[in-house]
Order: sequence, then structure tokens, then C-alpha cells
Amino acid sequence: MDVLKDALARDGIAYVFLGKELGGRPKGEEYYTDGIADYEKMAKSDLFRNGLERVEQGARKYRVAMMCSERNPLDCHRCLLVGRALAERGVKVSHLLSDGANVAQQEIEQQLLAMAGKQQNDMFASPAERLNDAYRERARKVAFTEAPLPFDAVAAE
Repeated sequence: MDVLKDALARDGIAYVFLGKELGGRPKGEEYYTDGIADYEKMAKSDLFRNGLERVEQGARKYRVAMMCSERNPLDCHRCLLVGRALAERGVKVSHLLSDGANVAQQEIEQQLLAMAGKQQNDMFASPAERLNDAYRERARKVAFTEAPLPFDAVAAE
């Protein structure tokens, strides 16, 4: 982290690590469902809400960019967890793609609905419910998964 922080500082860019608050690999079994990081549970934590507040406070004074190693926002917790939560709070969220394109969170949500086959009206589910289901389905596919116990450890129990 220090190498990145120092390199950015040389260009006049401040770096703040918020992985503890907004990261995709939470500490604590209460944030996992079937061994998979559960973004809905994470989003309800005080730690996560405090992280969002820090981002919002920073954005009032600075231009904020959040980094990700994923090429596609739909493969990243920053989009599926953090971007979603910020957008729900009324923050304008955009994703910069590798080709230089800028895609709004709302456009990402339309892609998400299409991927999940949930873009059509449904007499049993509201648009918000369909979107929530699409987020949940995608998150379960791409979220951090705890390593399973070695076979010997399972057999010993």
C-alpha cells in the first residue's frame, strides 16, 4: 500500500484505504452465507455505513475514485455493494471501463437486470424486488468465497 500511496502523492493525489469498512472480504462469520460473502449483510453493518459516510464526506471536498482490479463492474463488490449503496443514498456513481467509457450505476443496473432475465415487468415482483434479486444472484456468483476446509479436517469432525 505504501508504494501506491507514495506514487499517488507525487502526483498530488491522496490515498485513503477503506478496505476494512468497504472491502469485499469481511472479517466475521456473520457476514457470510454458505461460505460466500453476503453483500446484503455487509451493507447493514455499522462499519460499512461508516465507510460510506467517509466517502460521502470526502466527495463534498474532493473528487473521489475507488479502485478495483476487476475489468467488469458486474464482477466487482465495489459496484455490486458499494456503488449500489452510494447510488441508493443519492450519490452519482460512474464506472470507468478499460476502454475509457464511463457507465452510470443505473446503466449497470439495466445490464444486471438483463443478465438475470429480470428486465420485463412481473405481476408478482416490483421493479425494486427484481433489481434486488438480480443484485443478490450476481453477488453470489462473484463474491469472495471462504476456502473450504481440507478433506481431512472435515473427515475428523
